[in-house]
Formats: sequence, C-alpha cells, structure tokens
Amino acid sequence: MKKLFAVLFLALFSLSAFAAVDINTATVQELQSIKGIGEQTAKAIVEYRDANGAFASIDDLANVKGIKAKKLESLKSELTVADSSTAEKAAEEVKKEATTAATEVKEDAKAAAKETKAAAKKAKGKVKEGAQEVKEEVTDAAKAVKSEAKDVAATHESKASHKAMK
Repeated sequence: MKKLFAVLFLALFSLSAFAAVDINTATVQELQSIKGIGEQTAKAIVEYRDANGAFASIDDLANVKGIKAKKLESLKSELTVADSSTAEKAAEEVKKEATTAATEVKEDAKAAAKETKAAAKKAKGKVKEGAQEVKEEVTDAAKAVKSEAKDVAATHESKASHKAMK
C-alpha cells in the first residue's frame, strides 16, 4: 500500500513541479503562483480567456491588459498552452504507474499471506507436539499417583489386619 501511495505522490508531484502552468485551464490562484503574475494580471488573463476563448499560443497573452512584451518574455518559460492530448497522455501515464504499483502491492500481500499461513501451520504443529508431551506427562503422573495410592492402601490394609490380629 505504501508503494502505491509513493508512486501516486511522485507521479502527481512530478507533473505539477516540473510542468508549466497551462493558461487555458489555470485558475487565478494557479496563475498567481507564477513569479511576475499578481492578482490583477491573473484575473485579467482569466477574464480575457472567458471572453475570447482558449489561447492558441502563449504569445496571445500580449492581448491581455497589463501584459507587455518584456513581461510576456519573462513568463514564457513558466507557462504553456497544452492541448488535450498532453493532459490525456499524462493521465494515462499516472494510471499506468498506479496500476503497476497496485499489482505489486497485491503480489506483496499474497506473498505475505502465504508466509503467514505457513507460519501459522508451523505454530499449530508445535502446539500439537507440546500438547502431546503434556498429555504424556499427565498420563505418567496419573499412573504414578494411582500406583502410590495402591501402595498406601495396601500399607493401611496391612496395618489394619495386623492390628486386628493382636
């Protein structure tokens, strides 16, 4: 299970940490995470996108109020205009990694269950052996007590008959 979470975390982290922000899907908050984009510029980008549709390229940001050529150049490395196939490929890759991790976890769980079952069987055998030893010891002790009781009874009987003769 830990492997599955680790793979999912790494996959999601790698997608977000190294991926540029898609200006066609980013929220105001996501846009503000980019150095050089404040609240007003982020709102202007989202409002422009809502009014005019998706950006065809990053250069289309020049049409947004407050973004000049110099600012646009400084932002280009942080932004992207991803097509839907890029997101689908990333999602497929994450799904593939998650499936692989889930399979590994399932195999590990099966192996652990098999080991546990074998250990339980071994323990059961040891318990049976121990129980048999205790049974034998109790049987031997019972025989000894019975023999001792016979000896004591015989001694008392002998003393009683000896007294009766006197």
